[in-house]
Amino acid sequence: MKRTHTQQPPRYGHHERASVAVRIARFVRELTKAIRLQALSLQETRADEDFSYAASLHELSIARMNLIQRRRVKLAAKRMQIERGLV
Repeated sequence: MKRTHTQQPPRYGHHERASVAVRIARFVRELTKAIRLQALSLQETRADEDFSYAASLHELSIARMNLIQRRRVKLAAKRMQIERGLV
């Protein structure tokens, strides 16, 4: 049925209601993001533990500590990408 300019479109809050497919896609995207962030959090915890352990043992080389620190920086960069939705 054709609408004339005098008829109001149905209102669903501020925007028209998203289709079911769009809502499912959005949900899956958010869920994937949450899972990635949770996995990353576990990796960051492990890197922090490794760094603390390396710092507490004097026999571990500076090179090893630098390697661990680089891993922590990479994880932080990956977290930013995931949070911004770039990955």
